[in-house]
Amino acid sequence: VITKIAPLYLKIEYEGPAPSTDTVQYRFRVTRGTERSSGKPVATYSAAPGGSKNQVFLLREAKPKENPVEFTLELSDTKEHVTASKEKPYVSVAGYASDLKYRPENLNFPGKRVGDPLVFAGDTNKIVAITETNVTVAAASNTKRTTVAYTPTP
Repeated sequence: VITKIAPLYLKIEYEGPAPSTDTVQYRFRVTRGTERSSGKPVATYSAAPGGSKNQVFLLREAKPKENPVEFTLELSDTKEHVTASKEKPYVSVAGYASDLKYRPENLNFPGKRVGDPLVFAGDTNKIVAITETNVTVAAASNTKRTTVAYTPTP
């Protein structure tokens, strides 16, 4: 049973100019709700227009050219062009986490994400997909996939 599905967000906010360097750079605070490695979902990146690419984005354009307040970014994973500013950060749903319960064995699985294992009923299952309306698991023993629908309580 699914007890909760929560969105995990990607948020990119412009913080201001980077401390003085040889080239003009701008600082962005990036929050990645799906990030698990090192347990740090928040990082700050400095970027210059058309300059170096980081794990999350490439800074394509700064507007206006003098004292910019709006930035066009190209997301590294989708190549989508998005806009971020101090007043209006870029925010999108990057994935989902789910709280699950297996009632026959009174097991709770809080905060599970795609790729997480679930051990119940004598088998290991792996979460292969989570959307805002369901969770799909695959059994390790026979690779059978099961999709469970989420019906939120009012």
